[in-house]
Amino acid sequence: AAVHQNEEGSRRAIARFSEYLKSFPDDLEVRWLLNLAHMTLGEYPDRVDPRYLIQLDRGIMTLGEYPDRVDPRYLIQLDRYVESEMDIGQFRDIGHTVGLDRFNTAGGGIMDDFDSDGLLDVVVTASEPTENMGIYRNTGDGTFREVTKGSGCEKQFSGLYCVQADYDNDGHLDVFVPRGAWLDYPMKPSLLRNDGNMQFTDVTQSAGLDAAANSNCAAWADFDNDGDLDLFMGCERQPSRLYRNLGNGTFADVAQEVGIKEESQPMTKGCAWIDFDNDDDEDLFTTSLSGVAKLYRNNGGDSFTDVSQEMGIDGPTQGFACWAWDYDNDGWLDLFATSYDHTLEGVVKGLIGEPHNLHSNRLFHNEQGMGFKDVTSESGLDLVFATMGCNYGDLDNDGYLDMYLGTGNPLIGMLVPNRMFKNVNGSWFSEITGSSRTGHLQKGHSAAFGDWDRDGNLDVFMQMGGSVPGDRYHNILFQNPGHEHEWLTVKLVGRETNRSAIGARISITTKGPMPFTIHRHVSTGSSFGANPLEQTIGLGSATGIEKLEVHWPTSKQTQVFRDIAVNQMILIMEGDEQIRLLDRHPITYTVKTETASR
Repeated sequence: AAVHQNEEGSRRAIARFSEYLKSFPDDLEVRWLLNLAHMTLGEYPDRVDPRYLIQLDRGIMTLGEYPDRVDPRYLIQLDRYVESEMDIGQFRDIGHTVGLDRFNTAGGGIMDDFDSDGLLDVVVTASEPTENMGIYRNTGDGTFREVTKGSGCEKQFSGLYCVQADYDNDGHLDVFVPRGAWLDYPMKPSLLRNDGNMQFTDVTQSAGLDAAANSNCAAWADFDNDGDLDLFMGCERQPSRLYRNLGNGTFADVAQEVGIKEESQPMTKGCAWIDFDNDDDEDLFTTSLSGVAKLYRNNGGDSFTDVSQEMGIDGPTQGFACWAWDYDNDGWLDLFATSYDHTLEGVVKGLIGEPHNLHSNRLFHNEQGMGFKDVTSESGLDLVFATMGCNYGDLDNDGYLDMYLGTGNPLIGMLVPNRMFKNVNGSWFSEITGSSRTGHLQKGHSAAFGDWDRDGNLDVFMQMGGSVPGDRYHNILFQNPGHEHEWLTVKLVGRETNRSAIGARISITTKGPMPFTIHRHVSTGSSFGANPLEQTIGLGSATGIEKLEVHWPTSKQTQVFRDIAVNQMILIMEGDEQIRLLDRHPITYTVKTETASR
C-alpha cells in the first residue's frame, strides 16, 4: 500500500468523519476510518488526539507516514502492530505494469501453466453475474495478455472461487468453478476442460456435475487411489458433494455412500485434503460458518469416518478458508483454518487490545498422526483477522512456509489491512505486513503464490474486488523483492498416480553449514485461492541438495535422487530414474513510472 496521489477522496472522508465525531467521539469504527484516511495521505499521527491513537508496533500500518498528520482529537493508538519484528523486503504491486489489474468484484484466482509453455498464467473469476472469467497468458516478455475472447470462457459468468487440476490426465490443466456462494438460490458450477493452448470446453453437463448448489470451495484429490482425480465441493445450503471420477469423463456423487454426511444446510466454507496419518490415502477436513469443523479419516478409499473429536479438532468457530501444510518440516501435515468473525468494531478492538467476542484463526499441529494440538496462541496467531482469501508459500526461501491473509467483509466501510506473516523456523509467526508494504486496504479474495517471472522467488497474486458492484477494485500482483537464499522448483508428473501429482510428497535434505530437511506436498494450497501445482522450495543457505525424495501415493513408490544443484527447475516423472532439467530463464519487465490515482 502507498500514499495516495489523488487526495480528494481522503480529504472529503476526513472532513465527514471529523464532523461526525464531534457528536459521537466514542464511535470506534469511525475513529478507525478517520485514522485510515489520514494514513492514506501520509499524515498520521502528529495531528491525532492521544486519546484516540491507534499505535501499531508490530506490523500492519503501511500507508505512509502514519501517524504524523492525523487530527490529534481522533488518533487511535495501536500498540502491537506498527513496526514489523522481521523484514524480508518491500513487495511492490506491479499488477498494472504487467497487465493483471482487472477491475472486478470479488472472485477466484489461479496461477498455473495452462498452455504448457513452462510459464505461469492467471485465471480469474468474479462473483457478479454480469462479469465473465478472465484468462491471462504469460507472454514471457514481462507482461500478461488477456486471451479470454475465443478461449471458450467468455460466456462463463459469476463464481467466487475456481481451482485447477488435470482431471482427465491428458496433460492440460482444467478448471472447476463452483457458484452460488452467499446467495438465496443455487447455481450450477462449471467444469471447463482444457483442450490445449488455453482453449476450454464446458463439459459440466456431460460430466454429471451440473446439479445446482451454493458453494465457494472445492478441492481435487484421488481419494480412492485409482489414478483419477476426484472432487469434493463444499456446499452452504445443501449437503456437500464428493464426486468420484469414474475414469470415463464422468463423475458420481458418493458423499453419502462413503460416509461424508452433513446437515441439510451445513454452510461449508472451507475444505482441504490432508493425509494426516501418512497412510497414502487422502483424508478430508472441512470448516463451517454455522456449524463445526470436521476431520474425516479415509478408510482405504471405500469409506470415511468422522474422527474430529478424537483427533482434537474443535474449531474454528465460524470457519472459513483452510489448508493443509507442513509448517514445521517434521514430515506430518498440519492444519490452518481461518475464522470469518468479521465486525469492524471487533477487529479494531483486537488491534488495540480491548476485550472483544470475536474468534481467531486456528493452527493445529499434527502430533505424528495421533491427534492435533491447537498451537494458535504459542505460534503468535491468536489474533482477529476477518480472513477471506488467503494462501501460503515460502516467500523468503528459508525453507519454511509463510502466509498472506486477505481481510474484510461485504460492507464497503469494512477497511482493515490484508496481513502477511513470516514463519520463523517452524516455531512461530512474525507479522511482516509493515516491512513488506503489503497492508492493502481493499477486500482480499483469492490468493495465489507463484514464481511468474522465473527468478526463483514466489510472488503473490490476489483478486481484490469487493462483493458489491460499487466495491470493485483492481487485482494486484505483489513482486517479491528477492533474497539471498537458494531454491529449487520441482514439477512432478504422475503416471500411475494422477498426472497432476496431487497428494505426492517431496522431501529435501540440504548440504551446507546448516543442513536440514524440508517437506512439501503437492496441492493448490488454500480453499480460497489456488497456487500452482509446481513446488518452488526455498533451501536457505544450502550449497547443494544431498537427497531429494518423491513419494507417490498410488504406486507407493519412493524415488530417491542425490547430489542435485540448487537454483534450477526440474521435472520428475513417476518411475523415471533420472531427473530432467527444465530450461527456464528469468523474465525481465519494465515498471511503469506514471502515477496512478488508486
